[in-house]
Order: sequence, then structure tokens, then C-alpha cells
Amino acid sequence: MSRRAVEMPGAFSLLEVIIATAILAGSAMILFSLISLGTKYGYRAEEKTIAIAQAQSVLDEFIARMPGNEDQEEVIGVLPSAPNRKFRIRVTPFELVSKLGANRNAGAASEMQPVLVRVQVRLFESTSKLGSEDSEPIFEISRLVRRPRIREPMTGENGNPSNRDDRRGAL
Repeated sequence: MSRRAVEMPGAFSLLEVIIATAILAGSAMILFSLISLGTKYGYRAEEKTIAIAQAQSVLDEFIARMPGNEDQEEVIGVLPSAPNRKFRIRVTPFELVSKLGANRNAGAASEMQPVLVRVQVRLFESTSKLGSEDSEPIFEISRLVRRPRIREPMTGENGNPSNRDDRRGAL
């Protein structure tokens, strides 16, 4: 009889076990890095969603309380929330221009305020400086708002305010 190694069909060589272990370790590292990356982006998305909700809330509250007769061009404040954030609200006049370039608000008297204004809300991290223009906002939202026209009270023949109900000027 000759001396030959008996081959067992179900056995693995040491080289095959080392290669399989290396492939498994590499796959586990990639999987854990993807989980970490997904967690990081999930946290960012959650922060962005909270910022959107805060900006929308500030915008809605400002529009609800927006005075019709004052030109409040800029408001700065701090949100009382868990991640303290600062906000800046800017109100700028918005003029509609037709295709021919004529101002659609031109019919309004010059002493009246513009009918449309753009209200812009910017949210900043609490560590950023609001005075510096180079600081990047977390989120920015703007909306066009119709500001009520201010009319002087109508006076009667004797100089007293008229009791007549004139709803044509109301918007």
C-alpha cells in the first residue's frame, strides 16, 4: 500500500478560512460605516425638520401680528427651544411688474404703503453672529404677504368722522 493523503471532501484548507475571515471582516467594516453614515444623515434630517418647523412657526406668528401701518424692516430674536437658535426677519416691499415693465401698484397713492411685502425668516445657530453677513443660515423661508392699505378716516360735512360704512377700501 502506498502512503497517500486521504482527501476529506468536507474540509477547508487554512488559506480558505483566512480568505473567508478577511472577506467577512471587510464586509462588517463597510456595514458598520454605512450604519454610522445613515445615523449621521438621519440626525441632520431631523435637525433640518425641526428648523423648518421653527422657521414656519416664526413666520406665521410674525405675519399674524404684522402691523399694517408701521414699516418694521428687521426683527432679530432668539428661539426658546432646546437647541437655541437665533432668527432674523426682514420685511421688504415687493412690486409687481408686468411684461411691459409698468408697475401694477402705480395706481396707489404714493403716501400709501406697498400692497405686497416679502417677509423673510432666516434661522442661525446660537453660536453664529447675527450681525455678520457671512454667517450661513441653517434654514431660510420667505413668503409674499398682502399688507392692508391704510386709509384716512372719511370726514363728514362738518369735519367729524363719517358714520357711513365704506367697505370698498377694505381688503
